[in-house]
Amino acid sequence: MGYDTPEIVQEYLNELPFRVFNYSFNKLRIWILEIGKSNNKKLRFVGPGFKSAFIYYYNKQRSIFFQEIESNEYKITIYTANNIQTFIGNDLESVWNQVSCLKQFTGYQLFGLDHQYVQKLIHELQVSTCSLSDWNNTNLMTLIYKYHLKRYTYAQVNWQQLFDNWLLQESTVIELQLTLCNLYPKNYTLKDREYRAWESFLRHVGCVGITPFDKKQSKASLI
Repeated sequence: MGYDTPEIVQEYLNELPFRVFNYSFNKLRIWILEIGKSNNKKLRFVGPGFKSAFIYYYNKQRSIFFQEIESNEYKITIYTANNIQTFIGNDLESVWNQVSCLKQFTGYQLFGLDHQYVQKLIHELQVSTCSLSDWNNTNLMTLIYKYHLKRYTYAQVNWQQLFDNWLLQESTVIELQLTLCNLYPKNYTLKDREYRAWESFLRHVGCVGITPFDKKQSKASLI
């Protein structure tokens, strides 16, 4: 199928807005497993869905510390060889105050929230989505375009034209393949990778119901 080819694997990985990564903090290696956003300025906008983990000793046993942020609580689950223990708090510090180790660090540090790349990902989440009511917000739309589409498409494409024309038409449905072809020079070939980037871009500006073709249909998509 080609999925064992490094170039193809990398191409698909490049589409992901987030990939699990780890970094060294003191003697710990903290894994960032998932990113979540919120409007909480005190937490620098991290929010529900954020998950991280590391390995350390708890009660003299090598253990996995799994941390997660939910809607109204902060949770640490410690997995040892023969036991699972969970701590829940109202904020990062209160939950870590219940754990009898690593007192020299703050909960913010142990969750991995002070890492520069984590902050970058959270910022990108803040600006990488919008809705139809934001289509006239040029700055926001440009940020989303740069994040989802710019590096995969023709540099001179007038992507704003798609939204300008769409807002003017009576129907809320467009035929995507034809619409995109009209944005590019004559005889320009829209590659599959580029088309998927367009789909990602459109989904993140509020478009729903992107219907792809299958092998028995003509190459068309409706939104």
